[in-house]
Amino acid sequence: MATNKRSTGKRRSAFRRAVLASSSALALSASLFAAAPAQASTQDLYTFVPIRLTVHDIEDSWPDWRDEPRMYYGGAVWVDVVARGGYPGVIPNVDFTGPHMFVDLWERDGGWSDNNHLGFAVVTSDLLGQEKLLRFKTSWYDYEIAYKVVRTG
Repeated sequence: MATNKRSTGKRRSAFRRAVLASSSALALSASLFAAAPAQASTQDLYTFVPIRLTVHDIEDSWPDWRDEPRMYYGGAVWVDVVARGGYPGVIPNVDFTGPHMFVDLWERDGGWSDNNHLGFAVVTSDLLGQEKLLRFKTSWYDYEIAYKVVRTG
């Protein structure tokens, strides 16, 4: 009977060590998880700066002479009505972190909901300060967005 008590004690002791080890691992994981947002905030901050929008051709056909684009970019949304030629309005700047951000361009019809997908592009944080172009073009439409990316933080 003494052997059983001794082996039971060894098992309890091993169980306690396992519980303590897993608690330590859990505490370490929790501290690393809590530190993740602080690490993410130390990433470089960039600003996407649209310079000009040129609409060489619209998606809608005659008798409609205007498109109703909606652009999703870096957590922002831009919407307006455009015609062929240079766009006289302003597309707002947007900040992003990391090496890239996504641009998704749609044309709205019937009820002003996203109806025609004009394209998807990736804006990268390389070649800072240099003018670059995004081109969304098929035989039905032709949009060109000139932009630059600058480091802001």
